[in-house]
Amino acid sequence: MVNNTDLLISVNLFGVLRDYSSQQNVIISTPINTKVEQIREILINMLLDNPFGEDVSLFKCSVIADETEVLSENALLTVDQTLYILPPVCGG
Repeated sequence: MVNNTDLLISVNLFGVLRDYSSQQNVIISTPINTKVEQIREILINMLLDNPFGEDVSLFKCSVIADETEVLSENALLTVDQTLYILPPVCGG
């Protein structure tokens, strides 16, 4: 349930992370001033069958960014927005 103080955060999944959802993005309703690290934990709990399994490390080492920059884990979310979770990439 969304109340007037909740934010709607759309998180776009990239790379191998798309394998964890049938959608390219996930919508999260969360209180104002939620930290980026909390968004990561919400994603892990939403998308992984076993939130304590080996796939957790992929989510933990992925970065979360907004439209302009990679966000720190302690960054506070204060407005509805789109975020992007970007897994590590190998090769070149």
